[in-house]
Amino acid sequence: MKSHPQIVLAKDLLHLTLSIIETGLINAIKTQIYMEENRKENILESRRALDQCHNLYDHIIGVFKGALIHVEKQKLYDVAGAEFSMAANNAEYCENWLNIYDTIDADISNGNKVIKYLSLSGYNAVNDLMIADWITKRM
Repeated sequence: MKSHPQIVLAKDLLHLTLSIIETGLINAIKTQIYMEENRKENILESRRALDQCHNLYDHIIGVFKGALIHVEKQKLYDVAGAEFSMAANNAEYCENWLNIYDTIDADISNGNKVIKYLSLSGYNAVNDLMIADWITKRM
């Protein structure tokens, strides 16, 4: 994450949070496209795991888009925090589906790790935004 230019160059906490969300969206979309391309070539058991992960990534993409709106336009940081939590859980569920069907795919597993890391970072960032917003209103 440190090497991603948008994140490194973020000028404040809001822009950092938005960069985390955008990076998460890019990663989720790339991971989902990878799944689409590879599930046709796999045996039935692996396809089941990939289908489940594909559906979970639909949800991950949706919650990252929701977090973007909730942070950028509505300042609903608590809602965005819940969305980051859902994204991390879905990445973990995807990893569990891969394990259930003994599907070893380093690219998907790495995508899951990135989503979990970005979700945790985003969750912490929106909590900091919530605190900063509260302090600003108290002044």
